[in-house]
Amino acid sequence: MRRCVLFFSAGMLAVFGTVLGAPAKTAALPKGRSVITNGAFDQSKTGPVGWMTRDSGGFGDFKLTPPLRGVGPSVLTVTCKKTCERPWYLELRQRVGDQLLKGERVFISFEYKVSKGYAFHFYWQKETQPWPKMLSLRLAEPVNTWNKVQVAVPVDEDLAAGASALTFHLAEELGSVQLRNIHVIAVSPRVDPKSLPSTVEPVFGGDFYDKDWRNAALTRIAQIRQSPVRVTVHDGTEPVSGAEVRLSQLDRPFSIGIEAKAPLLVRDGFIHSRLDLLNERLGEARVHLPAYRKKVLASGMFDTVTLEAALMWQEHDLWGKDLAKHAVRLARANGLTVHGHALLCPAFEFLPDPARYRQMEAKALSSRLLLHIRSMTQEYAGLVDRWEVLFGPLAYDEVYDAAGVDLLPSAFVAANQGSAETPLLLSDVRGLMEPTSNHISETVELVQWLELEKARVDGLVLDARLTQPYTAPQAMDERLQVVGRELAGMPVYIASLELDVAREAAQAHMLRDLLISFFSHEHVLGVSFANIWEAEAPKPSAALYRADMTPKPSGEMLEKLLDETWRTKAGLTTAERGEAWIRAFHGNYDVQVTVNGRTVKELTELSIDDFENSWRALCLGGFIMGREAAKRMLP
Repeated sequence: MRRCVLFFSAGMLAVFGTVLGAPAKTAALPKGRSVITNGAFDQSKTGPVGWMTRDSGGFGDFKLTPPLRGVGPSVLTVTCKKTCERPWYLELRQRVGDQLLKGERVFISFEYKVSKGYAFHFYWQKETQPWPKMLSLRLAEPVNTWNKVQVAVPVDEDLAAGASALTFHLAEELGSVQLRNIHVIAVSPRVDPKSLPSTVEPVFGGDFYDKDWRNAALTRIAQIRQSPVRVTVHDGTEPVSGAEVRLSQLDRPFSIGIEAKAPLLVRDGFIHSRLDLLNERLGEARVHLPAYRKKVLASGMFDTVTLEAALMWQEHDLWGKDLAKHAVRLARANGLTVHGHALLCPAFEFLPDPARYRQMEAKALSSRLLLHIRSMTQEYAGLVDRWEVLFGPLAYDEVYDAAGVDLLPSAFVAANQGSAETPLLLSDVRGLMEPTSNHISETVELVQWLELEKARVDGLVLDARLTQPYTAPQAMDERLQVVGRELAGMPVYIASLELDVAREAAQAHMLRDLLISFFSHEHVLGVSFANIWEAEAPKPSAALYRADMTPKPSGEMLEKLLDETWRTKAGLTTAERGEAWIRAFHGNYDVQVTVNGRTVKELTELSIDDFENSWRALCLGGFIMGREAAKRMLP
C-alpha cells in the first residue's frame, strides 16, 4: 500500500479559511493572556521588535510607518516586487512566546489592507518539520480597504513556549499589504467558544492552497492510476511504422456516482405527501427535470446511482416501494451500477412506527429488524449491486442499545442470507468531517470487531457532506491512510459529497482538492455526489448545477476533470520499430489501429495488472487484438 505524504501530526487540529467580510464594528478582544510581543509595531529599531522579517533574494521590502501625530497604530507595509513558488521567501514571523495548554483556544486578530491583485497567506503553525498548520488563511480581498480577521482556534495538545509561530507568507503575488493591530490571546477553556467572534470560514486539518500537498497528491495519482504502455504493430515479424493508433478511454476503475431522489427520476413521481416539500422546492425549475434526468442517467458523467431515501425502511414503506424499482431499472437500463442506501439506520426515528418499535422487547425487536434486512436483500436481488447494511452505527445507537449489540454483526449475516453475492458495506457519517481523527479510529475498530464476529464486511462508506467548519484534504488524507493501513486496503467509497460554500469560485477550487485527495488513494474506489441541482438542494450553494441545469464553476470543473484531466484520449503513430508509447489511465478503452488506410476497432480493458504486465513484457496483451487485426489488413 502506497502511503500519502502527511503535512501535520496525528491528531493535530488546523484551520484554513477566507475572510467573510469584516463588519463595520467587530467584537472586542476576549479576556486572556497575550502570547506575542509588539503586535502594534510600536517598538522599532531597524524593523519591528520581536518580529523576524525575511527577504531571501530581492522579493520585496518592509516599511514601518509610525502613527500620524502619535495617534493610532503603527502600520507595517510589505511590498512584493517579485513572486516566488515558495512565498515564504518573503516572510514576517514571530514565535509564540508563552506556553499553550491543551483545551485553551488561541484567539487571533489582525487588520490588513491589500492592493488589487495581491494575495498572502497567514499561518499559525508548529515549529517542527513539516511545519503542520493549526490555522491557515489565504487573504486576497476586499482590496484597498482595511479588513479585520478574528478567529479562535482550539489548542489540541500542550505547546511549549516557542513551539509554534505566526507567519505571513508574502511572495505569492505582486502588490502590497499593510498590517496593524496584531493580537494573539490564549483564552481559558472555561470561555464558551460560541462567544468568540470569527470573520473567516474555518477549515479543519490543513490548507486548500497548499501547493506542496497538491503536487504530492498528483504524483500519487500518476503512480497508482496511470502506467506507461507500449503499443506495437507488426507485419509478421516485421515492425510497421506509421500505423495510426487511437485510444479512447470509456470508463475507469474509480466510480463517479450520483445520489438521486427517486421522484426526480420517475415521471409523475410525486405520489405521497412526504414529497410535497421537494415538489414545492422545484418550483419553476420543474421544466428542467428532463435535463436533470439526462445528466444523471444518460450523460456518461456518472456510472453509479444511489437512491437518496427510497430504500430507507420508513420511506420505502410510505412511498419508496412504488418508485424504487422503477428508478433502479431506469438506472440499470442506462448501464449504471446501483448502490443500495441503506438497510438499517439504528435510530428509531428511521423505522416505520418509532413508538411501536420502542416498546418491543429486545429479542422481538432484533428479529423484526433482521427480517426486514433479509426481505429487502431478497426483494432487490439482481437490482441492487451493493448494499449499505448499517448506516451511521456510531452516530445512531439507540436501536442496538435496545436490541443488543449483537444486532450489528447479525445484520450483516441477515443481508448475506438474503443476497450472498452482493457486496455488503458499513457506512459512517462523521469520520471524514470531525475535527480530529478519533471518530475514524472508532469506525476502524468497529469494522475489526464485526469481522471478529464473523460478519462479512466488504467495504466502508464514508460520508463527506461538508459545511462550515470544513475539513481540509490533508485531514482527509490522514484518515484515509488510517483506514487503508488498519483495514488492509478495504475498499472505501466516499458518499454524499457536497461542499456548501457561498463563493462559487472557492467551491470549485476546494472541491477539486477534495477529489484529488480521494483519487490519490488506491483503496478508494469511488465518489458519490449529493444534491447536484440547485432546485433539489436544501442548500443551493452546495449544488454543482444551477436551477436551469447550467453548470456552476464547480460543475464545469468536475466535467473537465472527468472528461479531460483524468481520461486518456490519444492518437499515436508507430515509429520505425513499430512502437508507440503513452502514459495512460487505467480503464476500458476503445482501440483503433489504422494501417494503409484500413481501420480495425477493438475494445480492451487496460487494468492495473495489464499495465504492469505490459511494462514487464514490453507488449500489452490488450493491444495484441488490434495488432493482429492490423496484420491481416496488410497487403
